[in-house]
Amino acid sequence: MLLTIALGLIIAAPSTYDPNRVEAGFQPKTMDLTLRDSKRNRDIPIKVYLPDETKGAPVVIFSHGLGGSREGNRFLGVHLAARGYVAVFTQHGDAESRQP
Repeated sequence: MLLTIALGLIIAAPSTYDPNRVEAGFQPKTMDLTLRDSKRNRDIPIKVYLPDETKGAPVVIFSHGLGGSREGNRFLGVHLAARGYVAVFTQHGDAESRQP
């Protein structure tokens, strides 16, 4: 019975946490880098979106779908960085010829 009451209070309580909220006008620092895979003799382009504080920040690695590039889904990189994540967007060999 106590568990039912506790769950009811949690569900009914207004929450100030909004996982989609970001500071208005937030623009992360970004870095375009190229990693070298010498074993396979290829370059791996990446774009990194950085939060304001990077010390101890969690890292998310984003791998685009077919036909994408590291430049796609910018909204997600900005959102993740605004929430305190270092977001690393990779680019695969299939997109190298389509890079903007």
